[in-house]
Amino acid sequence: MTPSKQTSLPQFSADQTLVPQTAPLNTDNDFRRLGTILRRSAGIIATSAALAAGTAYLLAAQQTPVYESSASLITVRDDGGSSLLNPSVFVAPSLPRGALQEALLGSNVRQRLLNELRARGKTLPPSTLNVLTSQVRGDLGKVLSVKAQGTGQLDGVFEVEASATTPQSAQILANAGAAALLGWDAGRAQQRLNQLRTSFESQFEALDTQLQAAPATVGNTRRAALERQTLRAARAQVLQNLAQVTALEQSTTGSLAPLASAELPRQAASPRPARSAALAALLTSLLVGGAALLWAGRRRTVYSEQDLLGWGVPVLGRLPSVPGASTGSGLLTALHSGGWRTGINFLRVNVLSQLGASTGKPRRLVVASAGPAEGRSSVTVALALSLAQSGERVLVVDADSRRAAQAGLWQSLQNQSAQRPTLAGEADRPVAVTEQIDLLPASVTGRPDGSLDQTRLHHLLDGVGTQYDTILFDTPPLLTSPDAVALAAAADGLVFIVVPGSTSLDDVSAAFDAARTARARVLGVLLNTRPRLGRAAVAPAPAALPRERVGGETITQ
Repeated sequence: MTPSKQTSLPQFSADQTLVPQTAPLNTDNDFRRLGTILRRSAGIIATSAALAAGTAYLLAAQQTPVYESSASLITVRDDGGSSLLNPSVFVAPSLPRGALQEALLGSNVRQRLLNELRARGKTLPPSTLNVLTSQVRGDLGKVLSVKAQGTGQLDGVFEVEASATTPQSAQILANAGAAALLGWDAGRAQQRLNQLRTSFESQFEALDTQLQAAPATVGNTRRAALERQTLRAARAQVLQNLAQVTALEQSTTGSLAPLASAELPRQAASPRPARSAALAALLTSLLVGGAALLWAGRRRTVYSEQDLLGWGVPVLGRLPSVPGASTGSGLLTALHSGGWRTGINFLRVNVLSQLGASTGKPRRLVVASAGPAEGRSSVTVALALSLAQSGERVLVVDADSRRAAQAGLWQSLQNQSAQRPTLAGEADRPVAVTEQIDLLPASVTGRPDGSLDQTRLHHLLDGVGTQYDTILFDTPPLLTSPDAVALAAAADGLVFIVVPGSTSLDDVSAAFDAARTARARVLGVLLNTRPRLGRAAVAPAPAALPRERVGGETITQ
């Protein structure tokens, strides 16, 4: 081919659309985006929750079971049954909230509880009784507690809750605790009566001493008799009070009365493996879901065309997910699937409607993306086949010499053997891969350092003249290669590929800024559901190729 002048940058008319300088619409409070993020993270959330639930279930099942039982006490009003003595002197005062719990931990109640356990625990195995006794002596608060259900005064109800490793132990411990508290409460009233008895006994002894020391006559016999009579009356009253105190000591019960005895628990209160598994699954789901939302907030990602509205760039097509479309066999499957074929055909129609009819020289279209592994090469192949089916002659230029994916994809489509011969003797012209499509491999235009030899490429393209209707460029990522930006600036239009859920909005913004700076014309965006091409697809260009039908197009030599 004869070298010619390098193609200059195209001049755009006023109605041609460049990338607008507006920011994308992406609010943090968009519930639709949050729902999309959670749906896309549903797999890892469900897996994490299942693992956490299984682990929690196994750990809970290995723990020693704990049974709980409770006895109830109620506060009552007691006037002491006496009209001669002031009830406030010996009736136990009402119990404020928290008083019983503090009393339970005191040495008085603890000793009463130990005595009750020895009396009630005769039916328990000695080892179990020893364990209970050790727990009461060591840390009573862990196995026994008191909770006030009412106001804690006058009409209050108290629950004495016990926990143990067997149902019988829990029942006996709860009843013993209630009995110990009743005994302690009765002791409070007895303490008042004991003080009163001591006082009355002292008075009786003093009066008796005075009566014995009083002379029969003190000059005035009548006056001496009156004094002795008064002392006898006082002593009799004190003696009567002592008798009443003795009677009250037999009936005083304090301010507490039993309400309900503890019952034998039917099932363990803990552990509950199913409940633990459910709680672990719920907590893990919340944590993993929150982490996914935080990560998505930190790295704003494109999820649908709604996230691209702020740039005013149209969506040219949508490609569904087809596993393995980055390889020849997977791409062949994708081309025969309805969703992929329809999406590529929409892309072709929308691109041609924006570029318009051919004006005597081939249209130049760049297929690019912001980053790697977003499906540029497979989309370029599919678009070339779709254009060829509509009757156009297409030249595919592999401008990404570092990956050189086009040759490998086309050769895989032909079901060629693993051995791929090189293009010996054909380095200066394209290779025919179908009746309507030619390929200019990366080996033709690439330099040894992996960059693009743009001067050589322009000379080759100037030499093809009007042989083709459309020239497709498979370029490196816009954010990593100045060659891609230069090709986009010299082309008639650029198709920008975005992978929903993977391409970040920051990368899209940076790529559009690069295109705007170079005055490249962005025709629109193609939403490619997942990355299509990996490094394994890189291969040298094919030599002579056999005939085979691919996507409705005949592949020839």
